[in-house]
Amino acid sequence: MKSIAVLSLIMAVLVGLAVGWCLAADPGTLAATVTTEGLPFPCIAGAACKVTLEYANTSDKDADLKDWSVSCMVDGNKVEASVDPGASESVQASKSATAVLTITLPESAGGKDVVLACSVNAAGQVVKADIPLSVTPIFEITLLPQRLILDPAGPKTLGMSVINHMDKQFTGKVTITANGGLSVDPSEITANIDALGLEPYMISIAPAGKLVPGHYTLWVDVGGKSKEWAMIDMPAVAASETVKVDGKLDEWKDVQSGSISSYNGSKYSTIGSVWFAYDTKNVYVAIEADEGVQLPNPDTKTDVPGGMIEIAVDPLIDGAKDTKGGFKDDDRAYALVAGPNGAGLRRTQIGGKSVGQDTNFPVAVGKRGASNIYETAIPWTEFTSFDPGPGKMIAIGVLVNAPSSYNLHNTYEFGGGLAGNIDPRLFVPVVLGK
Repeated sequence: MKSIAVLSLIMAVLVGLAVGWCLAADPGTLAATVTTEGLPFPCIAGAACKVTLEYANTSDKDADLKDWSVSCMVDGNKVEASVDPGASESVQASKSATAVLTITLPESAGGKDVVLACSVNAAGQVVKADIPLSVTPIFEITLLPQRLILDPAGPKTLGMSVINHMDKQFTGKVTITANGGLSVDPSEITANIDALGLEPYMISIAPAGKLVPGHYTLWVDVGGKSKEWAMIDMPAVAASETVKVDGKLDEWKDVQSGSISSYNGSKYSTIGSVWFAYDTKNVYVAIEADEGVQLPNPDTKTDVPGGMIEIAVDPLIDGAKDTKGGFKDDDRAYALVAGPNGAGLRRTQIGGKSVGQDTNFPVAVGKRGASNIYETAIPWTEFTSFDPGPGKMIAIGVLVNAPSSYNLHNTYEFGGGLAGNIDPRLFVPVVLGK
């Protein structure tokens, strides 16, 4: 009899666990919809939007409901929602209940994708749902092109449109600023944009004097509520002349130079300069770098502490930057390497560090003070779809890996795109001169 009682107790416990497991496994479901009253957008930054939570009780028992909540993270800050006092407090079996919550996302959330973390306590179990949400900015700013290549000889035009997503007219200031060295006209606009309306504008941008080749930035601020930016490229100019590749800079004295620099968060430091020239057969590149930068020798597997120098070329077939990014079939990257017969320029894997053996263009190495001079010629036959000529453009990136002890940095670039963000859109345009 005792064994039967023990067995009955075990069965009761197992049945109880099974029932509890079934209840735990069937907590119901939670869904959400988001609306902004009177506007055609689910959620607008800075405006109150309604989050309607619907809890479906999928069990066969009534459930008490409490602790309805919605929150989300925007730029690392938690934003809570207020709950409508009329939220359902209970729900019958196989029925649904709702709560309406109000949440106001900060203006900084405009144009971003956030996730709403929704939850409700149903019969002692917390039911959760993560709802992705695209937040409409108060003002939608479009800049075309978003990457503008300047003309060294005169101004270029940037198109801008501003859409007012609110249900009332906006009257206020639109300010346009840029890096030092750029002239922007107009720099301020008094805007009157109708509710749910659009206004177009034209901005003239030009170098304000002699501008160093590289990347610059233009910022637009509408009423202190929405901001946008565009990349402005100041191209380098490749001199139209045949260069003797001899490791000397005698022929480069009248050619515009670019800086090979690094930014440490507060200031730029420079390790060298780069020059470009071209003729009908080659594009010529001269690089001056600190003598601590030495070339590796892949043939002897020698890892020189000085690192490596890379050159990459993106032929701009249509004279414009590719907005999609990514290396294309006609892009080329090269590494300067040492060898038994002197320095050479070898094609590398695009976006990688391993050195290929199928090309080896000559490199002349010289000295100037405490710097090494590297000169090379890359034949146009490397770019079969590009027809060089005055006014045509290519984009070039130069990477210098310096000794780790050099000025607290070991990666320096002309433009960018070869270290960190591997992207030819960060190469600097080079205009073939007349």
